[in-house]
Amino acid sequence: MLEQIKFFHIYRPYPNPFNGAIKIMFDIPNDKSADVFITDLRGRIVSTYPTMVEGCHKLDWVGVNESGKPVSSGLYFFHLLSDQVHMTQKLLLIK
Repeated sequence: MLEQIKFFHIYRPYPNPFNGAIKIMFDIPNDKSADVFITDLRGRIVSTYPTMVEGCHKLDWVGVNESGKPVSSGLYFFHLLSDQVHMTQKLLLIK
């Protein structure tokens, strides 16, 4: 039997700071969905992902934008957004 996920949760991304790729793990509760995306310090969307549904998820972000071009060193934010929550985690890219 699969474990019931009751709460939205973002685990600490690692490695953070990163150079190359960062792993982002998060949980979405049963019968829920969420949008996930990455923004820069000014709030501009850098990368988006398809809407995620219930379950445990893992993303690897390699520091590129929607066009596949590398982004600059700096502070970025991972967002998990649903009709119930808006959670964020800081991501620090160092080249």
